[in-house]
Amino acid sequence: MDTTVTYNAHSEVDVTEHGGSPDVTHVCFGQTRDSKGASLTDRLCHYFYRTWLPRCERYLALPGNIFYARLLGAESMRLGSGNRIKGINSLHIGRAFKALDHLWLEAVECDRVGNLYKPTLVIGNDVAFGHSVHVAATNSVRIGNDVLVGSRVIITDHNHGIYKGDVQSSPLERPADRLLSSSAETVVEDNVWIGDGVVVLPGSHIGRGSIIGANSVVNGTIPEYCMAGGIPARPIRVYDVKSKSWVPTDREYGSASVE
Repeated sequence: MDTTVTYNAHSEVDVTEHGGSPDVTHVCFGQTRDSKGASLTDRLCHYFYRTWLPRCERYLALPGNIFYARLLGAESMRLGSGNRIKGINSLHIGRAFKALDHLWLEAVECDRVGNLYKPTLVIGNDVAFGHSVHVAATNSVRIGNDVLVGSRVIITDHNHGIYKGDVQSSPLERPADRLLSSSAETVVEDNVWIGDGVVVLPGSHIGRGSIIGANSVVNGTIPEYCMAGGIPARPIRVYDVKSKSWVPTDREYGSASVE
């Protein structure tokens, strides 16, 4: 026989038995559903999920897309929700830029203690970002054309504090108040794919067509047309033009910096 289990408004369980052969037991909150198929509510939810919800999200994001596209002079820009974009005058974004929710782009022109910077943050054409991507510059960050960036990625050209040279930051100073180091340039060349959770540190350079594995930390130069991964990221495979395949590297790389 069929059995339907219903949770009512008082969190009590009602069990109803139906004649016929044994069948699957269905548990529903506030409604009854038999084994013949999904309830009307379920079908409506799935329908709106497939049709109405994507359209609604696009319509809600439209004013922000138009606003930022006009401010940045970016053609066909499409952004998700919850974005933070600062330093508009130092941002340069190409056509068809796309990013999912919680994008954070910041060309830092002034820090919290009043230090001034002259940043440049450039993003090329047809670049796509996932969720929660953070790109920040106090000096120079350049991202090329046709770059794909996963979710939860950080790309930066500076640190909170200076830890090399004659004048260095003191650990007695609050990290948030330390001078942002601003002499490095971070570059991501064309056709690069950066996986989820990657951190690209100041002064890094990722060569054209390379792939950075998820959760890697890039701290140096990654050559073109290679796969790299790890902490710090090192080349693992390189694209062989003759065989048209990715082959293991034939060199031992002793550090993250590879020329």
